[in-house]
Amino acid sequence: MEEKGRKWLYVSLAIALIVPLTTIGQAQRVQAVEQPDIDAKSYVLMDAESGRLLLSKEADTPLPPASMTKMMTEYLVLKAIEDGTLSWEQEVPVSANASKIEGSQVWLAENEVRTVRELFTAMSVYSANDATVALAEEVAGSETAFVEMMNEKAEDMGLNDTHFLNSTGLPQDMYPNPPQVDGEHLMSAKDSATLAKYLIEDFPDITEFTTIDKATFREGEPGAIDMINWNRMIKGLEHEYEGVDGLKTGETDAAGACFTGTAVRDNLRLIAVVMGTDSRNKRFEETKKLFEYGFTHYELKEFVKGNAPVPENETVDVRGGKKTEVEALTDRSVRFAVEKGTEKKYEAKVTFKEGLKAPIKAGDVVGELTYLYNGEPMANFQPVPLRAAADVEEAGWFRLFFRGLKDVVSGVFNGIADSVTGVFSS
Repeated sequence: MEEKGRKWLYVSLAIALIVPLTTIGQAQRVQAVEQPDIDAKSYVLMDAESGRLLLSKEADTPLPPASMTKMMTEYLVLKAIEDGTLSWEQEVPVSANASKIEGSQVWLAENEVRTVRELFTAMSVYSANDATVALAEEVAGSETAFVEMMNEKAEDMGLNDTHFLNSTGLPQDMYPNPPQVDGEHLMSAKDSATLAKYLIEDFPDITEFTTIDKATFREGEPGAIDMINWNRMIKGLEHEYEGVDGLKTGETDAAGACFTGTAVRDNLRLIAVVMGTDSRNKRFEETKKLFEYGFTHYELKEFVKGNAPVPENETVDVRGGKKTEVEALTDRSVRFAVEKGTEKKYEAKVTFKEGLKAPIKAGDVVGELTYLYNGEPMANFQPVPLRAAADVEEAGWFRLFFRGLKDVVSGVFNGIADSVTGVFSS
């Protein structure tokens, strides 16, 4: 009986030790996938590398974006500089229209002359509406013409839930002479993140401006204005968060307090958008929750290099060519954020074009690469084109005749070999 009692005691102790440990493990797993509670009308957390949404709420709902609008103005000004139609040191005379814009401003006077760099800094750091309009007019001749450019570029970028009425994001009634554009001024959280992605990718030097914590407009001159960056999450300001290097705040009565922020850690860049929060501090607090979730649970992984074949799908068959196959190379590298520890759940899926015929030129698209997660197509993943690595010239009839004859003879001999093998294995 004593022996039996000791056995029960050991079993009881083992259960007492194992059950709490199991419970702790389960709690940790639940905690690992728990999503943050974000107090905003809409929000997204995007992997900047792939454009994939990691978290979202009302991502496609068009809402007033306020001064986050200026990201598109920044993009078009930088594009004009890249194209050579504008330069950083180019002097811009301020129009009467620009001098009368309300809201955040640097109090530009009519006929005051400032450089593009000065105005761009005021727009990026201080969200100055007057500087923004002055730049828009310099690029396009009028703000109305500039807004047409904005909407055209939005369409090019696939911003399907976006429409601009002006270059600043101000309500039209805050303009003395608003641009003559119909519709509503709206942008979704997903579109805002996508716009930020384009801005960072195409013009990475934008962060030289968006990381300026403090600057002085008209430094050393009468009317000097000390500007503090409205993005209080950059280094040196009260909501500083490691890795934040942009991008744009916004606030109006209709929009509430909004923010499109971006941060990078360990090569993983995230873009967070919150729209319709109830205070300036709240937009940064909610953005921090999104970044914390992203950097805690995700890491950047490279699955295939750019201009490289996909393992086990290196070549595609070609009909009627001097070569019967051609190597297929990725159009770009495939890197995206994955939940830590889940890399093996992702699987490449290659789809080649059917019935490819010669001639084929190097660079022609011959297929596409997508990825599956747990056997299901990944949401928001943009397929990667696969391109021919070399030319494949069309074969002459003589070559094709003997290739066909070879295939027939090979087929006959293979059939005989299979028959003989069948006899001896019976």
